[in-house]
Amino acid sequence: MHLGTFMLAAVTVAALTLATVDTLAGNSKEDTQMETGSLVEELFGKSIDEAQQKLGKPINEDRFELGLTVLEFRIELTNFFDEARRTENPPDIHEATWSLSSEENLTIWFTQSEAGEDWRAIHSYVWHPDEQF
Repeated sequence: MHLGTFMLAAVTVAALTLATVDTLAGNSKEDTQMETGSLVEELFGKSIDEAQQKLGKPINEDRFELGLTVLEFRIELTNFFDEARRTENPPDIHEATWSLSSEENLTIWFTQSEAGEDWRAIHSYVWHPDEQF
């Protein structure tokens, strides 16, 4: 057996061992992603109070008018409000971020209807805390 083949085999065994340990501990990446996806689906359309009951107090909150100039982090909100709406009657947005784990933050954007009802979740974004925007 060549040294390179032996090293590759050792690395493969180590990786499989770590994957097995993570899976047995219930820490598979797919499980975490599935849980987060289910959580996001569950919170869609819910109020801020309902989100806080489920997730606790956010680590960060902001409230702003969504105008023509949009930060990269918030760019997907332009899919919900076209340029004309953002020019003529910029929607108020309530942004809340929770830390789900050391690997995941969840930001949810809430808006009110024209009638001024409760703030409702319209969109979310799961991101790594080290991401720079």
